Amino acid sequence: MFVERPVVDQVLACAFEVGASDVHFDPHEGTWRVLIRLYGVLFPANRISDALSAYVSKEAILRLKVLAKLNIGEQRIPQDGQVTFHFSATQSCDLRINCLPTLYGERVVVRLLDGSKAIENLTALGMREEEQQKIRHVMHDHKGLIIVAGSIGSGKSTTMHTMLLEQCRQGASVLSLEDPIERKFPDFTQVQIDEKQGMTFAQGLRAALRQDPDTLMVGEIRDGETADIAVRAGMIGHLIISSIHANRPEGVMNRLLDFGVHPLCLEEALRLVIFQTLDPQFCQQCLGIGCDACHGIGYVERKAAFQVMTHSEVSTQLLTTTASFSSQYVKEGAGSFALRKHAKSKMAYRFYPRS
Repeated sequence: MFVERPVVDQVLACAFEVGASDVHFDPHEGTWRVLIRLYGVLFPANRISDALSAYVSKEAILRLKVLAKLNIGEQRIPQDGQVTFHFSATQSCDLRINCLPTLYGERVVVRLLDGSKAIENLTALGMREEEQQKIRHVMHDHKGLIIVAGSIGSGKSTTMHTMLLEQCRQGASVLSLEDPIERKFPDFTQVQIDEKQGMTFAQGLRAALRQDPDTLMVGEIRDGETADIAVRAGMIGHLIISSIHANRPEGVMNRLLDFGVHPLCLEEALRLVIFQTLDPQFCQQCLGIGCDACHGIGYVERKAAFQVMTHSEVSTQLLTTTASFSSQYVKEGAGSFALRKHAKSKMAYRFYPRS
């Protein structure tokens, strides 16, 4: 006897099949609009597939909450959950589900974390040979801080995991601190960050440093405490790989200085900044117009583009950024001569005090 799959299951299966990253269930009066994020762009579900409806009922939201083992009776506070969803006997995907109370009901966003896609090496990511050489040169030293920067959804985690796997192949002791663990790797030790239970990135990083690691990945630098520990760990002989949300390479130094990291420490520890974007590629069948091959959206994939800044380039950018910070500080301090002289001395001596 044929049993029709629940509407939510059909939406999730379609999203997984086309390689979507997120599914949105956006509440309106008495109904929920379904949007699928594909190649960084949101599309109505029925634009992705004629078999899908553009709207679903409250039963679909309850189905999602049941899947994630969330409290279906609670609609006043945000809730988070995660579940491994099986599309077939051979296909499955981890789903991260977030519910947010709104005026017309709970807004639900599902992130699809497909761990089946193989991560190979830096070449497979689309890096040029000269970019790979810069990265491997730093990684072989097993010390310093490497920051992978970019906007949300630009592939930072994939780049960091690829670097960790290269370190594992060299026989290094590798640990990662992640929130959440989006995919599992048997090659290195992964630690789940859980701030609700008091397990923060800063606390996890302190503990991990006592585990005799060669390479440590900190999923994201979110606060000054984590930034300070990561920078100091990179200064004393550990290789720290982490990420920062930034819309341009120069934003990395701004964020770290905003976190209160001392410029001297930052210049010594920060060995490399990898800035990346994921850019949509036009469908070759229709050249962006939309056809059956691209599900009518005009794109078929996104390719990564990288900009790798070496230590010398980072130092130059840091000098410029700190000079800007100092000038602004002097301006806001009513033009004190002493402050102005102090700012100029830092610029002239590249942050190093006179002997």
